Amino acid sequence: MSQQDTETMSTLIVSLLYLLYAILILAAQWKMYQKMGRKGWESLVPFRNIYVIFEELYADGWKMLLLLIPFYRLYLTVKCCIDLSRAFGKSVGFGLGMAFFSPIFFCLLGFGNAVYQSPHPRPAEALPSESVTVYVDLKRSREAAQDLRDLTWMKQTGEISEDTYEEIKSKLLRQL
Repeated sequence: MSQQDTETMSTLIVSLLYLLYAILILAAQWKMYQKMGRKGWESLVPFRNIYVIFEELYADGWKMLLLLIPFYRLYLTVKCCIDLSRAFGKSVGFGLGMAFFSPIFFCLLGFGNAVYQSPHPRPAEALPSESVTVYVDLKRSREAAQDLRDLTWMKQTGEISEDTYEEIKSKLLRQL
């Protein structure tokens, strides 16, 4: 094999690896947008993807224009990453990781078990279109509230795991 063939083969391998890397990142962002309740294709459209993030986090997509201000862009990017990580129930450290090592952390959000909790719930969408009558059994409510307090105490003392806590808590809340 000649020197030129070796260089061509090396270039081809590097190009294929970069293509696979790009596809992985795009797929992770697609999944992340779907977890946010958005359409996956929105992550692929330039400017639209940033608009959607700002719309979800700050309830105003046009705030993305603040990214045009030099130096403020760095602050806003880090703040946006931290707010996005918090919206997925992650820590500030995770948000800093997103700001500086985006590809890895997008994959963790997109393919991981993180669940999006909107910082700006849309109450009008959550309400049923017709009127609803709710009946409450006060005795049963008091008992369930006591059970929830006991359950929280058991979680804080380490008697039960986080998963068990969430499972029992959801069952108790359904009883109300």
